[in-house]
Amino acid sequence: VLLFLWVFGSSLLRKDPIVYRFALLMDKSIKIHPGKTELEAYCKKVTEVWVLWFVINLFIDFYFVFFGSLEKWAIFNGPVCWSVQALIFVGEFIVRYFVISRVDAKYDMPHRGFFDVFRTIKNSRKAEEDSN
Repeated sequence: VLLFLWVFGSSLLRKDPIVYRFALLMDKSIKIHPGKTELEAYCKKVTEVWVLWFVINLFIDFYFVFFGSLEKWAIFNGPVCWSVQALIFVGEFIVRYFVISRVDAKYDMPHRGFFDVFRTIKNSRKAEEDSN
C-alpha cells in the first residue's frame, strides 16, 4: 500500500499524473484531442481518488495491526480490500466512458463505443508491430 501511495501520490506533483500516463498508453489520441485539458483534469481526479483509497487503506491496516485481530486484518486485506479496489477500477471505467462521451460531444468528435478502448489498444499494438 505504501508503494502505491507513494507512486500515485508523487505523480500528482508532476505534470502528468500516473492515471493520465496510463490513459495515454491506452489511447494516444488524447495528446491531440481538443478536450485534452479536460481529460487531463479527469485523470488527475482519478489519481486523487486512488490516493485517497490508499490513505484510507493504510489507516485501516494500521488500526487492525495495532488494535484489531489478525483475522480481521486478513479479511480486510483479502476479500474486502481487493473488492473495493475492483469496484474503484470498474466504476472508473464506466465513469470514463461518460466523461469521454461528454468531452467528445462538446468538441463535435465522433462518439466512441464503450469497448472502443480495447480496439484502440489492439490497433496501436498492431501498428507498433507493423512498424517493427
